[in-house]
Amino acid sequence: MDRRSARGRLVWAVALGAVLAGSAAGLVCAAERGEIASPVRSQASESYTGLEIITPEPGAKLRGVARVEVEWPNPHGYLIFRVDDKFVYATTPPFEMRWDTSNAPDGKHMITVDAYDSSARYAGTSSITVTLENSIPTPPEGVLLAVRFDDHDLLSRSISARGELEALREGEVLPQGFEVLSGEFRGELTQSILETFYDGPSALVRNRLRTASLVVAGTRRNMPELGLYAIVQVSPHGLTLPEASGPGKPRLGVGEISSGFPDYPVLPGDTWQKPLGVVCDLYSRRAIFVQANHTFEGLRWFRGHECAVVTSSYRVSELPILTQSSQYLAAAGDPGAS
Repeated sequence: MDRRSARGRLVWAVALGAVLAGSAAGLVCAAERGEIASPVRSQASESYTGLEIITPEPGAKLRGVARVEVEWPNPHGYLIFRVDDKFVYATTPPFEMRWDTSNAPDGKHMITVDAYDSSARYAGTSSITVTLENSIPTPPEGVLLAVRFDDHDLLSRSISARGELEALREGEVLPQGFEVLSGEFRGELTQSILETFYDGPSALVRNRLRTASLVVAGTRRNMPELGLYAIVQVSPHGLTLPEASGPGKPRLGVGEISSGFPDYPVLPGDTWQKPLGVVCDLYSRRAIFVQANHTFEGLRWFRGHECAVVTSSYRVSELPILTQSSQYLAAAGDPGAS
């Protein structure tokens, strides 16, 4: 049996009074990845005028997902949107974008729109300055963190995980298929609330993988879990309960990343130790449960929800990676900073 050490750090956005599920990743700058090459600005074309950002107004205070609308009387041109001079979006008519401000720092930001006609000739620029206010003051008495589902809710989550294989010891050879330990997993998961038990310990949630792929050495492959579902229990304290699901319905570990919350109100900077469900390797992609350190960072608007931001760190000193899936357990080490 081979063993590998693992450590990690997670940042949670926990909705108050609801479950917030989704990726915490911000808008991807496609231009920085080389996917979009913006035309070089030159003297503006005189064919079209009247370029103006009409929503939001200059100086507006924004939070969550903001709608940016532009007026420009060119039905054949296109616009490139930038925030603080970084590319975020490009579009043809209608000239608008939805800007997710969740991961941008509070304070002043400049929204800039560059216009280009159908021949890719620069046609002008419009810009405004706005102020983001996503942070929410924490009440003096603190907040009690809890997960609460509503019957028949349908939630979506984006999942990404990356595995990096450590150097093998002398004479070691990995079995066939273990190259996935150094791959990158991406998937989309839906969670259906089947039944809630607020007079008891939990709610029943059905996890289903809508998309699931693994990229290894530049090659993408669909995962066999695609389309499968599993029913799990989630406690009000946020932790997916580790009991096995029904016969013939294997658990989907990649959808079970969860964190235990304290049963008392917390203030920013408060810490606690609770179990944490994590996926430590891409070979099995099953969730294991470790003891972790958690810190409440404060309240913040995230995608239309009032959320609590929690940072979790953990360390697994030994992780068996060659066990049978039905016996997949982790030897949890002492939690520590990562």
